[in-house]
Amino acid sequence: MPDLCDQLDQLSSIEGYSATARLLFRKVKKGYSERINQHATASYRIQVLEARIGALEPRKRRKVVLDPNTKFGDIENIRKAQIEAGDAEASEADPDASDQEGSQASYIVVAD
Repeated sequence: MPDLCDQLDQLSSIEGYSATARLLFRKVKKGYSERINQHATASYRIQVLEARIGALEPRKRRKVVLDPNTKFGDIENIRKAQIEAGDAEASEADPDASDQEGSQASYIVVAD
């Protein structure tokens, strides 16, 4: 449909048309351009909203793999399942491990 603007330009440049016809061509061209702009804006907004909806959709849950000798899952197994599902990020240092190491070095043995 961009050819419509070109055709209106060609028609308005022909000297056989009156000023009223040329004014009509300009107004039709302006209205057509505005409609194309509104359509582009609306389609962009639709894409943005669809992307937001896609981000809000619930994700598929993964089953926590349990040790056959345990009855309930522990924090490590749950955390591992969350990382595999993409719900949580993997951290390089385990916060529990750093607390345990710090607690061992933070006490002083006093001999009587």
